[in-house]
Amino acid sequence: MSKSVWIFAKPDSPEALDMGQRLKESFVKRGISIDSEVKAQKTGLGIVLGGDGTLLACLRDMGELRFEIPFLGIHQSPGLGFLHPIAAPRNEDAKSFWIDKVGECVEALLSKPASENSKLFRIRERWGLEGFIKGTPTPFWS
Repeated sequence: MSKSVWIFAKPDSPEALDMGQRLKESFVKRGISIDSEVKAQKTGLGIVLGGDGTLLACLRDMGELRFEIPFLGIHQSPGLGFLHPIAAPRNEDAKSFWIDKVGECVEALLSKPASENSKLFRIRERWGLEGFIKGTPTPFWS
């Protein structure tokens, strides 16, 4: 797995943008490069900061690439966040510790082969549905 990360933070959320920047800084200190865009053969992990709508929109916009790299959703909005496996802390005192632990996990995920990662992490396959309007060649939803 490539030792690079792509991070997308909800553009109109100061909290998500701040957390995205702090995660980038933590990853760079650990020798993890940050991709400006997702590249199928280069990006090892995509991280999406925001709510469920941000995660769904981001994955939809990725097209077929969304099936080629793993994504981690980090809940960073006031809603419930049903689709995100983890949530960022709201307490400023807890953020530094949390960012450090996320950095450790991402570093471990990117530095070990997939066979070893299956013992440490649970990576779930994504599935999706596509909707078509009869007589049109492109999906209106996927």
